[in-house]
Amino acid sequence: MKEEVTLMIHLQELDTEIVALKREKIEIPIRIAELNDEFSRLTESLAHEQERAGILEKEKRSKETGLKEEEDRLLNSEKKLSEVKTNKEYQAAQKEIEEHRIQNSLLEEQILLVMDQLDALKTDIVQKEEELTRTTGVIKADIDTYTARALVIEDQVTQKEGVRAKLVKGLGTSYLSTYERLTRTFHDEPVLVKVRKGVCMGCFINLPPQFFNELLRDRDIKTCPNCARLIFLDEEPEKDSINGVPA
Repeated sequence: MKEEVTLMIHLQELDTEIVALKREKIEIPIRIAELNDEFSRLTESLAHEQERAGILEKEKRSKETGLKEEEDRLLNSEKKLSEVKTNKEYQAAQKEIEEHRIQNSLLEEQILLVMDQLDALKTDIVQKEEELTRTTGVIKADIDTYTARALVIEDQVTQKEGVRAKLVKGLGTSYLSTYERLTRTFHDEPVLVKVRKGVCMGCFINLPPQFFNELLRDRDIKTCPNCARLIFLDEEPEKDSINGVPA
């Protein structure tokens, strides 16, 4: 295999590795953002539950104050009952006492309902606090891992780009310019491909016999007449043939 072929193979391998590393690095801020979003979601959920608990606590205190006031009114109404002098006044006092008792009973039920809601909410808050504590450590560790990986990728890319710069100096200008042009055309697809049994491994089309025989003879890099990729013969001569013609 000619030196140019070896260099081109190495160049494409390097470029593939560099592209993969750069893509991985691009994904890292996205992964970190997702982790931060998860942390924010958990924090906001806990804060929302704590806010609800605070509202319920205020509601409970307000109803307890209202109940105390109603109990005081009930006591006053019961005292007034002993001071009435007419049947009409007695009936009015009894009605007032009954209304206070009904209101007291209603407030007591409301307070119990709020207390039940508070108990359930406090249990949920404890669970969310535990989840947040547990998840915060995991998220921090993952972010640290991603951050460290980004630094490693930077070093690896710098190293590989240095190797690439030295490598391209050994390539002919025409080879390099064609390779870079095809790279822009084919994007993620390989632009330097093998030929096996007379078939281009890029487009999987049989090469014209005369063209293939020239490739067998020259053992250099050529351009596929069908897909325009750069092609090379990678196999042992005795294993390559077309139409019965040995390599």
